Formats: sequence, C-alpha cells, structure tokens
Amino acid sequence: PSPWNGGRGLNYECGALIKITEHGRAHRHMSTSQTTELNVFTVGTEGARNSSHENHWPLWQAANWNFNTTDGKVEAVVEFSGVLDWGRAYAFATFASGDRQLIVGWTYEDDEENILTPQRGAQGAFTLFREIFVQVIHNVHPQALDPEEKHTSWKVQVKEDGSHSVITVGQRILPEITTAFRERSSVKKFKPCTINAGSLTDTNLRNNFSTNLISLPNQPKDRFYIIRAQLKFFAKKSVNDEKDMDRSSMVRGGFRILASKHEWTDVYYDPNEECLIVDRSKSSAIPSFGKADEKAKLRLWPISNPDTQTIEYESLDLTIVVDNSVIEVHANERAIITTRVYPWYEESIGVSYLAQGPQTVVEEVHSAKLPFISEKQTWTAVHQNTHFESHSVHFSNVELWDGLLNAWPNRPHDTSLPGTYSRNLTSTFYGLWPDV
Repeated sequence: PSPWNGGRGLNYECGALIKITEHGRAHRHMSTSQTTELNVFTVGTEGARNSSHENHWPLWQAANWNFNTTDGKVEAVVEFSGVLDWGRAYAFATFASGDRQLIVGWTYEDDEENILTPQRGAQGAFTLFREIFVQVIHNVHPQALDPEEKHTSWKVQVKEDGSHSVITVGQRILPEITTAFRERSSVKKFKPCTINAGSLTDTNLRNNFSTNLISLPNQPKDRFYIIRAQLKFFAKKSVNDEKDMDRSSMVRGGFRILASKHEWTDVYYDPNEECLIVDRSKSSAIPSFGKADEKAKLRLWPISNPDTQTIEYESLDLTIVVDNSVIEVHANERAIITTRVYPWYEESIGVSYLAQGPQTVVEEVHSAKLPFISEKQTWTAVHQNTHFESHSVHFSNVELWDGLLNAWPNRPHDTSLPGTYSRNLTSTFYGLWPDV
C-alpha cells in the first residue's frame, strides 16, 4: 500500500477507459512526438478504506498495453496510479466534449442520522465539472526524484537535454464554470503578505501547534464564495546548496473558512506531511455530523532554473470553492478534496488567513478585530511585501469571489419535504414505503 494511490479494494464500479494528453482528449491523428499520451482507467473501488468514506476510493490508473499474453488477450499493466478526489466524492463519470475529456462525480453527505434529508428534500450533489488531462512538470531537480520511492502517482521522464519531468494526471475546473462564477461575483483582490505562526495561548494549541489568524479585509456575505491564492512555503536556493530542508519546523498555511466563534473549518497545506488538509473538527456545533479530517497527498516539486542556477519550489496554487455545505479544494491541478460541512450558526461564514506551526517567540501586535477571535490572543506582524521569510508562509494573488452563480435559478428556496419521511432506505429499492 502507498499513501499516493488509494486502495483497489474488492470490487470495481463506474469504470471508464480514456486516452488523454496535455491538451485533453487524445485523437488518432495526433503526433505522439509532440505530446505526452496516457491510457487512463478511472474507477470506483469498494472495500479498501477502513470503513471511512463509505469504504469508497475514486481512482485513476495509468496503464500500458501488453499484447504478448499466452492466452491471446490484451492485458493492461498499471504503470502508476492516483486518486481522483480525496474527500467525499465518488462514482465519477467521464465523457468527451470536443477536444476535451471531462469528468464529474457525486459528493455524498456526511450525515449519518439523515437529519438534513427531509429538511433539504434531497441527498448528495454533483461535484463541479472538470477537465482531465496529462500534467507535465518540467525541470524537476533530480535530487527530489528518489528511485527507491515506489508506488507513486507519477512517472519520471528524462528529456533529450538531460532535464527531468514529472508526469501525472491533472484536473481543473471547467474554465466556463470559473468564468461564470467570477462574472457573477463581487471580486476582491488583496495585497501580498507574509505570515508566520505566531504564539497563542495554550487554549488555542492543537497538537503543539499555534495558529495565527488574520482576517481578510473584506468578508463574504453568505456561504457561496471562492478563495483563490498562491502560497509559498520554501525559500529559493542555489543548485549547489545540498543542505536538506528541515520540514519538521516548517509552517502550515491556508485559510480558515465558514468561521464564527462557535464553528470553523481550516484548509491548509502541511509541508512536513506533504498533505493538503481540510480540518473539520470544529466545522459544526451539531455532534452527529461527520468531522474527521480530509487529507490529500501533494508534493510541491523543486524546479531548477538553468539560467539562474537556482532551485525554487512550486507554489501552492489554491482554489477553495464554498457552496453552502459543499467544499471543493483544488491544489496545483492535481490534488482535490471535495467534502461536506454543516455549520449551524448563521454567522459562520467568515474567512481568515491561517498560518500554523510550532510555538515561537514573536513580536506582539494589536489583535485583529474579528468578532470570532478572542481579544486575549496575540498576533505576529503581517508583512506586506513580496519576500519570503523562513518559517513563514507568503500569500499572493489572493482573491475572494463573493456570491458565485445559482446553477438552479428555478428551484424553490425551500426544498424541504412535507409530511412523513422514511428513514428505512432499504425499503425504497423497489418503490416500497411501508413506514409511510
């Protein structure tokens, strides 16, 4: 088993076989010398997730064909594989649209007691539609490519010039969707800033990490918004600098969303674990809703610049889509977490920058004026510059899109079911409702 691959389980379902390139759907007339092609099998598996997430994994597997089998059949040999979505999403369907290969899934609830079903009149939702393609990361520094690392979600290709490229499967939200969201939203842009973890009181520590929160200057008005940002965790260094980076002391960075003094959800990247994380532990005041952390493996690669003889790690290119109870987190077009959160309080909509790390001694400044942050907390200064500082996170190109787009304008605001509601789901398979 590998942390990069998910699990193949006991059963396959919702499978599809596609051929993709860096540009989307592969065509027969394409020249393979000009692009990178992958045969990809998308599939849902059952029985390999330790009973979490309904025991489901939505996977992709890049395969080569073996035509030389003894029985004359064609065999697919998996070369490398990964996860389509690390959260509560499953049953992905893929289809062609012109030159693009599209994919969409089902995001299921985390409401074991079916509290919300009669209130909403429905269960589950579509994920956002995505393009699926071959992602190629060029000029990866060879020191980061460990030949002993097995069962990864990528392969390495050595180019004619001796440079190394990492090849994997990428996904991006359909540009038509992001364009519509942006056009229908109130868009706010924020200045770059550098934040370190700071030092808070013991009551704000979790796993010996302190959390620094800085409110966005503009706040959303409801639970329909997008946050886009680039986060930098690593300093640039010379290609001749062979000193290993101490990841254990590095700061986590991201955003606190859907926040009030009672509830909040943290979305951040942990450079030490190489994980994108959605911390739902405080996401709802209702105890029956699921609150387990969601984690996606994500490596930020060191990129060599032959002209400047420097190495610079990838930024975390982050998009967080908040659509009421559905959250989609997209990072670097290759790690996605779709999950569900159910805040109870109407005021649980706030957004803050988040930096989290080991306790340090820092300069105290006046606390940020947030209604959901204690005045007893102390904060480190926020540096509005473009320079990276060690043990800090640099935020740039930060935008808040508030409002988004109502995809179902003719649907009534109140979709709750009237009358008696059946909780015996098994009895509905043949249209039978004996308890109604």
